[in-house]
Amino acid sequence: MTQPHDRLELARVLVVDDDRDNAESLGCLLQLYGHHVEIALDGREAIRAARDLRPDFVLLDVALPEMDGYEIAGHLRREAQGAMTLIAITGYGRDEDRRRTREAGFDHHFVKPLDGPTLDVLIALMGGEAAAWDDGHAGRRDGRPTRDGDGPAKPRRLAAVNNVLGLHLRAAGRLSQLASRFRAAVRVGCDGRTADGRSVLELTTLGAPCGAWLVVEADGEDAPEAVEAVIALIERGFDE
Repeated sequence: MTQPHDRLELARVLVVDDDRDNAESLGCLLQLYGHHVEIALDGREAIRAARDLRPDFVLLDVALPEMDGYEIAGHLRREAQGAMTLIAITGYGRDEDRRRTREAGFDHHFVKPLDGPTLDVLIALMGGEAAAWDDGHAGRRDGRPTRDGDGPAKPRRLAAVNNVLGLHLRAAGRLSQLASRFRAAVRVGCDGRTADGRSVLELTTLGAPCGAWLVVEADGEDAPEAVEAVIALIERGFDE
């Protein structure tokens, strides 16, 4: 797992979980990485805390009593005063669960329990040392849209490879075919390397095994639709 660094980009983080031990453990870890963290144990407390903190990131459990994570996400989106990244931290990992969190306004979906590699990705999203891109490709690590200078925002999403063989030749072919349907330049990143989403050869050279995290970004007229479609394909295990 990535080690704490002496100097990181400080972020305001709200952790929402009705299990105090889980919330405090995750909060303490993020504080080690230099972030300002506050904890809420239920929906009403989370909404009040967000109004005062104006968080950059909200790590939100979905299965909460009284007011669940979907409802809380709606409140936070409506009241947000600036950019805010919503991250679902949940025990639910089916395709239907991921679709529902996307529709509720979440930017990312992580399945509990969080292991070391998953925590590395989470920390990278929030400004930690591990980077998804290292080739000069413009982008943010917080999951929000990226910009090149004054150009339009580029959508960007993360997904874990969950099929046994990883991003092998057949899976790369399916991803390439899908990316080619859109009027957008799709890029796929893994562990510091990037590939053209339309190139089977480049995609296979990423060598992404089962469990690896892929970063998908696109630029062009159909960029949002392209990113969503590619993420959905990855989450479906490339339909294998």
